Amino acid sequence: MLVPPQRKLRAPWIALLCVLLIAFALRLFRIAQQSIWYDEGLSLYYARGSLTQVLADASQTEHPPLHPLMLNLWVRVCGDSELAVRMLSVCWGMVAIALVYRLGQRFLPGIAAPATLLLAVSPLAIWYSQETRGYMLALALQIGLFDCALSLFPIASGSPRHHGIASWARYLLYAVLGASALYAHLYSAPFLVALNLAFLVRFVRLVPIVGLRRLWPHAAKWALSQVAVAALFAPWLPSVLAQLQANATFWHGAVGWRQIAGRTLVALSVGETLSGAWATAATWVLSLLALLGTYALARQPRRPSWASLWLWVVIPILLQVLINQTRPKFAVRYLIGVLPAYLLLASAGVRWLFAAARRYAFRPAGWAASAAILLSTAVVGGATARSLGAYYLDSSLYRPDFRAVAAYIQQHGTPDDLIVLLGGHSYPAFTYYYRQALPVLPLPDRLLPSTREPVDVSVLETLDQAIAGKQRLWLVLWQPTLADPTGLVVDELEQTYHRLGVGQTFHDIGLLLFDVSPGPLLSAHARPSSPLVANLGDQVQLLGYRLPTATIKPGGTLYLYLYWQSLTAMRHDYKVFVQVLDEHEQIVAQLDRIAGAEAYPTSHWAPGAIVRERFLLTIPPQVPAGSYSLIVGLYDPTPDMPRLPVQGQGAGVDHVLLTQIEVRDR
Repeated sequence: MLVPPQRKLRAPWIALLCVLLIAFALRLFRIAQQSIWYDEGLSLYYARGSLTQVLADASQTEHPPLHPLMLNLWVRVCGDSELAVRMLSVCWGMVAIALVYRLGQRFLPGIAAPATLLLAVSPLAIWYSQETRGYMLALALQIGLFDCALSLFPIASGSPRHHGIASWARYLLYAVLGASALYAHLYSAPFLVALNLAFLVRFVRLVPIVGLRRLWPHAAKWALSQVAVAALFAPWLPSVLAQLQANATFWHGAVGWRQIAGRTLVALSVGETLSGAWATAATWVLSLLALLGTYALARQPRRPSWASLWLWVVIPILLQVLINQTRPKFAVRYLIGVLPAYLLLASAGVRWLFAAARRYAFRPAGWAASAAILLSTAVVGGATARSLGAYYLDSSLYRPDFRAVAAYIQQHGTPDDLIVLLGGHSYPAFTYYYRQALPVLPLPDRLLPSTREPVDVSVLETLDQAIAGKQRLWLVLWQPTLADPTGLVVDELEQTYHRLGVGQTFHDIGLLLFDVSPGPLLSAHARPSSPLVANLGDQVQLLGYRLPTATIKPGGTLYLYLYWQSLTAMRHDYKVFVQVLDEHEQIVAQLDRIAGAEAYPTSHWAPGAIVRERFLLTIPPQVPAGSYSLIVGLYDPTPDMPRLPVQGQGAGVDHVLLTQIEVRDR
């Protein structure tokens, strides 16, 4: 039976429309279920006000301005409800799916449909299509840029694909899309590196076939287009360089290449809401399909090179690994741009299996191909369904619940209350929901977190000023180890004021309530009650200590507060030792730990920074009554464990004698 040509042409578009409808439904489903969280709150904060203000605010962050500018215009038209602000990402996610279909047709017509379907149901793509950030915008621009770049790559004949105005229009479109991708997200830069390497590979492969002379015009135009991209992005480059110098949102330590590559492959396959056997199996299946797809594409010499897709996958991951050697900050969303290439390769593998099943029908090879198709569908489909089920329904995986915290305070707050946010970078997300009259104090008062500038003892004076005239203090805790790694604020509030009950717990956020009616009492603890000046190896100065009691029973716990000041930028992460010595200088009690905190070691201390630490030292029950020496010092935790030399008050050779303590049976 003959099929009318119109019906043949219509069928792929009907299939694409069905996939787009499925994708839209998945992205709209429960889109407002989860609270706006930090990243989204930051986007909304930067998108407020005039366009000039948006540009000014965005220049103070590591994120370029294209998404905030679009969001600013979007909110003016559609409003700022959770549904409205997230719909912008949904729209760009839908554009990305349509562009993947077009890109798949350019490689091989048979891979367009499975690649589009895989992206439509991808848990990773759905997650970030429901988040008010620029990741879907950057993804759509990268796919469009890749499609445009392929039309500019030289072909085997050496003649240009387009002539005259059409040719230059393509190069202009490439320059605009390339600059737009950078303005959407800085992690588009590795993608541009991959594109240029793909062009170079294509160029080198064609030189023996076509000749350098015929290929040279392609190379010249391509180089000019890269210059155009750089020129268009140049106005924003000073802001990028300034943020690279000032931004310290990365954590201490390093993220290894295995962790980056492994987490990325799993997330590309099943998202970030599934682990265990299903996630592992689906990752293996899609990875093997991608390898099979490489073989299938390699057998199509007249189609775009498979190497360009692998460069799209590998180069961003490799550059992320290199970046993490000096700036150890990684999240899978930074590499979401490689998702289309990964799915296109896997889809080429699927197409090869279908072709093999048809070619060898009713033969062992055909049965094996059919079995592989069924197994792959079952594993990937089952894993995707489980991952999406967890994303939609498992509240333990939800974003931090700023909405519930704000609602609770609005319901139970009184006019004489104060709200303190620790960390202060949660201010945009919290105030998106909390819009009543109670004062909100962010600590530290910074929109971008910094691992090198947490709160210090001066925050106690800031709190005292805010507490004056207030009856209660609500303390909202989000990422407190980043904002206050030594636990200064919570410890001083709990030691100074009566803690009241809060009748609810909240996902991924803490909420404490204190009775501060006695008035400002915290400033007295901003300075050591027993000051001294001791220099430890010209690295750190001990300003003094606070010891609430110097008398203790055997088995009791000694509370000691030390006040350090950094004298220089330190390369080592020193450890503190606190020891109780008897009259023969034998250790009867000891506590060693990293100076500052795991998230704030001495290598992160800025020169002049003052750090207060609390030590709880337990005296063993068998220690006899008597007088004992309390000493402290610093050492480098290398195999030799050298201690820093000490000069100044209480100085021993390698320690500071603080005071004598009394152990009494009664």
